[in-house]
Amino acid sequence: MTRTYQHGRIHHFNFWGKVMKHAKQWLAAGLALGMTSLNASMPAQAEFFVQGVDVLDTDQNVIWMRDANLLNTLEGTTTGSYNTLIAAIISTNKGTVADTPDYFDGGSKKHTLTAADFKAGGFADYWGAIAFVKYLNFIRYRGSNKWTLPEVGRDASLGYSQTGDAYGALLYNELGGIATGPMPSGPFLNVQTAVDDSGDYSAYWFASTYTPNANYAWNFCSSNGFQWFSRKDFMMYVWPARPGKTEPALD
Repeated sequence: MTRTYQHGRIHHFNFWGKVMKHAKQWLAAGLALGMTSLNASMPAQAEFFVQGVDVLDTDQNVIWMRDANLLNTLEGTTTGSYNTLIAAIISTNKGTVADTPDYFDGGSKKHTLTAADFKAGGFADYWGAIAFVKYLNFIRYRGSNKWTLPEVGRDASLGYSQTGDAYGALLYNELGGIATGPMPSGPFLNVQTAVDDSGDYSAYWFASTYTPNANYAWNFCSSNGFQWFSRKDFMMYVWPARPGKTEPALD
């Protein structure tokens, strides 16, 4: 079953669907050779392959967590389940995460984790976000220990339409989002785009510290597509990803 979106195609895998996909590729191979010049002039489209709780992004070769607020999902629905998860995250990280020396850590190279680094609803400060991803790797979530947060692009700057990193490329190039508009959900679940009553926007953490001032880290506003930086003790969302393959295997 295939659904078409504005920028790219989304595939939900089943056996016969994969067989037909590859059969069509084989049958079309000869024609494709004669269309090289035409295809070269056409912009590439991203393809999203939904694989259970993963989404393979063939344009960036990234496997995104399909649940864009997995931390909230894993928290469960009770205070007890929330407390159990947070305790497990802190314990898995042995109570600290490495960090660039900053004001919050007294200039040390590590941050001491506490429950205050998290808030129910899938929120975490910068250090909590890093710790959550390390927790996923420790438990080998989805059989992988390669989960990470996206890094900001080499020439990162404040503003809209920043496509040199994973979040910006996802919103603008692949999901068809626009500046000042929310991130489209596409094949993903629980993408956070709300603006609350106090005017605070939804945003996701990058792994990258803001180099000019280590008290800040980069983040991406999914409410309006704005890339910016903020204090590391602010509460934001966490969207892990890991390296992906350019084409899923036919099994």
